[in-house]
Formats: sequence, C-alpha cells, structure tokens
Amino acid sequence: MKILNAGLIASSCFVLGVNGVIAQTERDLDSHEHGASQMNVVIDGSNLFLEFESPWMNLVGFEHAPTTPEQHAQLDEAVALLKQPEALFSINTESNCQVESVHVTNTHDEEHDEEHDEEHGEEHGEEHGEEHDEEHSSVHSEVFAEYAYTCGNPDALSSITLSLFEQWAGIVEIETQLAGPSNQTALEITSTSAVVDLKSVL
Repeated sequence: MKILNAGLIASSCFVLGVNGVIAQTERDLDSHEHGASQMNVVIDGSNLFLEFESPWMNLVGFEHAPTTPEQHAQLDEAVALLKQPEALFSINTESNCQVESVHVTNTHDEEHDEEHDEEHGEEHGEEHGEEHDEEHSSVHSEVFAEYAYTCGNPDALSSITLSLFEQWAGIVEIETQLAGPSNQTALEITSTSAVVDLKSVL
C-alpha cells in the first residue's frame, strides 16, 4: 500500500513517506499469521493517514472466496463496516480530524478476476477441477482499508482508540507502524491496550 502526500492512496507494496523518511515492508501472503493484523499511521502536517490490513480469517472466519449466501453476507457486512471509520477509530476530539476518503480493497475480487480469465483460456476437465480445488483450499486472502483525514488542530493529536478488537474477535494483535514529523516507531496493540499513542512521533 502507498500513502501519497496529496491524499490519494493506491494499493501496492507499502511505502510510507514523511519529511523524506521512507519505511517499506513487504508482505508474504503464504506465511501470514492468523489473529495478527497490521496498521500504518502517518501524520504529515494537517493530514492523518491510516492503513489497516488483515487476513480475511480474522474478520469472517475463512479466507477462501465465499461460496454460500451466508458467507457472502459475512463478507459484505465486514466490507461495509470497514467503510465506517467512525465505528473503528476514535481520534482524540481536540485534534478535530475529519474523514476525507475511505478505500477498501478486497483481494477476493482480484482472485475472482484471475480465475475467470484462466477458466476462459483453457478447457474445463477433471484435472482442471482438481487444480482449482487445491488452489481454492490453499488461498490466503486479505483485506486492505485506507483512510485519509484532515485535522483542524493537528498539534493536538495525541491518540487513536481502536474498536477493531470489539468488532472482530478474530483479531488478536495489531502490529502498528507510526511515522510523524519527529520520529518513526512500531507498536504492538492488543485488546487489553487498544490505544495508539501518537505523542512519540510528534
């Protein structure tokens, strides 16, 4: 995922840029840890950017593409909730931060497009069906949510309280990277201490 100073956020490998300092992390979808999610927080002037990524297992209890009406409903409900940052993040009110944009990327959609293209490029047979079943059972799918805020009083920024643990019991910990005008740091947030302290990077 990439955060741009202009506030436009595009999904790719994650790059953070604040005052010329760039931090980059690479994801390995085959080895991600169930229960663990990631969050990136960037403070750049009056702009606050949040990125959240998680295996679908943590949110809906499965990672394969939904196959039943119930699973489709679970996925749709999770995506809808991810598009409501006010239900997930509480930024200290003194900072007067307002949401400017929200973008949610569901990797199931990308997988579906790839599988659709492959199916149209080859014949359907027993061997193909077995390969499809194997791929289906081993898939590791994730969701990416990106939020951009403008803060009326950025000097007052101090904390973000996370409600992600309350919304999804499958989330055990959130590995969080912070970047601000004075520092970069990393935190491990859990349900017993679900507050991101921003003062260390201001």
